[in-house]
Amino acid sequence: IEFVNQDIARKAKPGQFVVVQMGTKGERFPITISGTNRDKGTVKLIVNEVGRSSQKLGALNKGEVIDNVAGPLKGEF
Repeated sequence: IEFVNQDIARKAKPGQFVVVQMGTKGERFPITISGTNRDKGTVKLIVNEVGRSSQKLGALNKGEVIDNVAGPLKGEF
């Protein structure tokens, strides 16, 4: 998954993660940041679709919105 978030793309360091929430009442789950492009302001995540929320995230089409993303959070190397 690749999405635009200038703030996260600018601040993220290797090993950090974001917390994603699909829907206003969906569970919040962490995903490690797999890459960023500071010039484009994009963030890349690799999603293992094992539960309902991660399956919803993986099923998004280009242009659809992720409801809530927080980060980058600790875990840097």
